[in-house]
Amino acid sequence: MFRINLRSVQEAEIMNTIAEENNKNSIFQVPEEGTAYAVITVKISNREKFMEYVHGHIPSVVKYGGKFKFEGIQVEDVEHSAFGDGKADLVIIQEWPSKKSFYAWWNSEEYKPWKEMRPEGADVTVTLTAQRGNTI
Repeated sequence: MFRINLRSVQEAEIMNTIAEENNKNSIFQVPEEGTAYAVITVKISNREKFMEYVHGHIPSVVKYGGKFKFEGIQVEDVEHSAFGDGKADLVIIQEWPSKKSFYAWWNSEEYKPWKEMRPEGADVTVTLTAQRGNTI
């Protein structure tokens, strides 16, 4: 016997309605299904090398569907930050159509030389995440 959990269906409908309204009237925009975000912290050690990396790798990001959504400077620790107060010079958020597209770029031949030279210019952390609600 196949049973449908009506509560789950109703909750999903409510969440979808809220998401639609948020997209119309809110600063919180719900991305397309499957959208992934890379949260990147950067501590620059050699500005010249880092800028060479930045200019060199951007075409590969674009080719694989990545977008630069945010670049933050003057990073401050408000409460127990993993990258505030001098731990990072930049915080960058990239948007990707999916985790699959991110990993296709991350492991691509186009990005490989830039990933290999990046440590010459900066210490970088990369965290990949998905928008909450994308699993509905």
